[in-house]
Amino acid sequence: GAFGLLPYALVRLADVELDTGHWPAAHAALAEASSLAREMGQGADQGLASGALAWLDAAQGRAVDCRRHAGEAIALAVRLGAGSLLYRSVPALGLLALGCGELDAAIEHLAEVRKMQLEQGWCDAAVLPHRARDLIEALVRAGRAADAERELSIFEQECRKTERPSALAALACCRG
Repeated sequence: GAFGLLPYALVRLADVELDTGHWPAAHAALAEASSLAREMGQGADQGLASGALAWLDAAQGRAVDCRRHAGEAIALAVRLGAGSLLYRSVPALGLLALGCGELDAAIEHLAEVRKMQLEQGWCDAAVLPHRARDLIEALVRAGRAADAERELSIFEQECRKTERPSALAALACCRG
């Protein structure tokens, strides 16, 4: 019975590894979590792991792997619910598009995530990675200053509620 908890525990361990900059260890934990979840038929945990792998791939510029992992997570999210969409799969596609200079695609993906977050009462400032930061950057780079200001205002309100240091640092970057 306890073996069934391992994929979720590995995803959470990977979150710690990501937060502390140990990305190779995070990748290994996520790959194992995804594999174990697939073997055990735990779609939700597999979606979490695949979404996190997609984000890590995007952050490291691995476009093919990012799209593959995001596709897996999105397919599972469609079947099981939206959790994997919010967690990291769609934000990963947004981050990848932003890094590739595809600003319209980045804005589309990231705005979708922010809309879902706000509709469901999720506070972006409370979790890493902060999707608002990427959306604001994409909007600024696309010359949409008014939209960026609106998103910055929402994110600032969330940051003031949480006072989380990572969110406050992201807010400072957005202001810059």
